Amino acid sequence: MLRSGVNDLSSVILSILRSNFPGTVLPAQASPAVQADLQLGYSLTLALALALLLFRRDPRARVWLGPGLLLFVLVTPVPGITAPLWQHIPPAIQGIAGTWPTQRLLPTLATLAALAGAVALASIGCAGRWRHALPILLGAMLLWSGLEAAKYLRRGYATNLPASLSSHLSRAENSPLLVNWLAFMPSPIPSIYHEGDSFDAHLFNRVWSADRTRIIVDNAAAARDQDRPSVPVTFQPIAPNIWRVLPPLDLKPGQPYLFQPLPNRETLPGRFILSALEFERNTTALAPAGPDIQISFTLSHPNARTGEMVFFPTPQNLTPESVAGAFHYRLIAYDPWKLPVRIVTFAPYRASVIPPRTRLARNAPDLPRWLPGHRERQSG
Repeated sequence: MLRSGVNDLSSVILSILRSNFPGTVLPAQASPAVQADLQLGYSLTLALALALLLFRRDPRARVWLGPGLLLFVLVTPVPGITAPLWQHIPPAIQGIAGTWPTQRLLPTLATLAALAGAVALASIGCAGRWRHALPILLGAMLLWSGLEAAKYLRRGYATNLPASLSSHLSRAENSPLLVNWLAFMPSPIPSIYHEGDSFDAHLFNRVWSADRTRIIVDNAAAARDQDRPSVPVTFQPIAPNIWRVLPPLDLKPGQPYLFQPLPNRETLPGRFILSALEFERNTTALAPAGPDIQISFTLSHPNARTGEMVFFPTPQNLTPESVAGAFHYRLIAYDPWKLPVRIVTFAPYRASVIPPRTRLARNAPDLPRWLPGHRERQSG
C-alpha cells in the first residue's frame, strides 16, 4: 500500500522519466542534444542482462548485480515497479537525485553494469563454444559504445565556443552574479536582496534590523553616497534609433566602479549598452516607472581604459536635439575593503561589519542567516 500524500519531488522525477521514454532505450541522436540521450546504452544493458542470466555461475556477480538492477528500474519506467519505488523512498534520499535522476544515478549504474557483466563473462571462460563467440561479442559491444560516444564528441565540437569568445565570457567582469552564489544552493536568495542590474557580490551585502523593517548597513548605499557629481551627456546618432553617448567613460583596469544612469524617464525612455574592451552590459529598459539601474563592474583587461555607451530610445520620433539635457550619469570608483560590510570569504560566508553611528549590538542586526554555514560575531 502506498503512503498517502506522495511528495511532489517523486512526481516530478517520475514525470521526467516517462517523458524521456522510449528515447532512453533508443540509439543516441546525432543532433540536437536531448535529455533522453543520457542513457545506459545497449552494450552496458546487455552486460547487466548477461549478469542476470549467469549470476548462478559466480556468486561474486550478485554483489554488483543487485544494486545495478535497483538503479536500472529507478531510471527506467518499469510498469508497477518504478513508481512505487520512488514514492516509497524518503524525501531526504530523493533530494540526492533532485530533478536530475538520470544524471545522478547513471554513472553508478554504468559502473555496476560493467563490473557485473565482466564477472559473469569471466565465469563462462573461453572454453568450448564460447572460445570464438566471446571475443566477437565483446568486440561488438565495444564498437557499438564507441560509435555512440562519437555522436557526443561530434555534437560537442559542433557547439563548442571559439577560444576567443570562451576567454571573453570567462572574464570576471562578464560572469553573472549568480556564479558568486552557487556555493549557497539550494538556498534561494531572498527577493529583498535583488535590486538593479549586475551587482558586484561585495555590494550585495547589507545588515538588517532584527525585525527586518530597516537596513542598518548597506554596501551599495555606501558606495552610492560618495560625493561624485553627475556628468551631463550629448547624443550622436550612429544609426536609426541608435545613439552614441558622449563623453565616453575614462576607466582604470582593476578598479571597481558603480555606474548610475540618471535619465529623465518621462522624456527619455529606452535602454542602453555599456561596453569596454572584452566587456559589455545590456541594461533593462529605462521605463518611466521602472527601477533605478546600477551597474557595478571591474575591468580585468590591461588595455581596457575607455568605456562607451550606446543608447536605444524607445519612441521612434525622438531626436538628440529634442532631449538635450535629459540624461546624466554618475561613475563612482569604490574600494571593496572600505565598504562597511567587508567580505572575508564567500563560502563559507565570513564578513566583518563597520558599524554606523549607532552601536550594532544595540540594534541587534540580523545578518543573512539563510546562508549555509552562517556564523556571526558582533562588536560594538
